[in-house]
Amino acid sequence: MRDSWDRRLGWTRGLVSADPAEREAALRRHLAAGAALERTARRLNSPARRFRDSVTWHWRRRYVLPGGLWCGLRQPDELVRRPRLPYALNFLEWEARHPEIWTAHAKDWGTKEQLLRGLATVGHDETTRARLTALVLLVVARPYRCKDRHYVGVARAVDGPALRAGLVAATASSEAWARLHATYVLKLLADPGIPNTRATWTRHLAAGSAAGHGSVGHGPAGHDSAR
Repeated sequence: MRDSWDRRLGWTRGLVSADPAEREAALRRHLAAGAALERTARRLNSPARRFRDSVTWHWRRRYVLPGGLWCGLRQPDELVRRPRLPYALNFLEWEARHPEIWTAHAKDWGTKEQLLRGLATVGHDETTRARLTALVLLVVARPYRCKDRHYVGVARAVDGPALRAGLVAATASSEAWARLHATYVLKLLADPGIPNTRATWTRHLAAGSAAGHGSVGHGPAGHDSAR
């Protein structure tokens, strides 16, 4: 099973590689697979070819992000369990590290939210915990983007000394959005009873602005910061 998934989506590791050449090669593969999927989708408008091309569309969808994560899904929680988990994390890390490229070529806020909600559970293995901790800290340090608020649930699931130290360091950042986001996450970690709702986040932003700490405003993709 793992080999099958890796043959289809193993290339997605390149999307978050530190090597620019590997990232470029992975992006080319993603674009080529996406273009083939789009061509098949356009042909579905022809009734004579609809059945055959629908089969082809579903087959090709397995080789792209985020479509490949959803293929064959039987239960919602399978989206963030192995064998999908490593590729789901690649999708989230790609958006966190290279938001402009992700937005241009793979934007899917619904999938992002579903993944974050699914990952907001305890019991992750150490490798996954370390990767999620790094992901939360990466997101906190950048300008806020749509659905980032749902990283609070992930932070609660992987809470520990490494995460707390990184968040405390972010509260001293020269960037207003990092300070505001880090203090918000720390506040909700300190009090699990505080709901991570849009209203809670909006009040936090208003209080931060009133205190002279600046504002996260709107994310680079033009999506409201309260989402």
